[in-house]
Amino acid sequence: MKYLNINEIRKYKNRKEKPINTLQVIKFFVFWTTIILLILYLLPDRAWELKMHGFFVIAVIGLWRYSWQIINFIQSLIYEKYYYPKLKQITKKLLFTKKISKKGFLYNTFLS
Repeated sequence: MKYLNINEIRKYKNRKEKPINTLQVIKFFVFWTTIILLILYLLPDRAWELKMHGFFVIAVIGLWRYSWQIINFIQSLIYEKYYYPKLKQITKKLLFTKKISKKGFLYNTFLS
């Protein structure tokens, strides 16, 4: 069994992290929203004469589904900008002051 070596962990101190480019994400959403609105605008008039109750149900389900995706995206941004830097700072302090054990243990918690 190979134990976690503290020197291997310290190699990550100088590692450069690639941040999420928020502007690029916003451009992505604006682009696809524009495409969808353009397609809806170019639909013929007879497409809007259909019975709308079926479309309404599908639209509500779609809005519900993608609202969860937006919530998860916002949570990930909050974690990345606020919580992760604090946890990283605490971890670095512990690693470089040698206040943690050099041995790590992994316990399986599932039943076979």
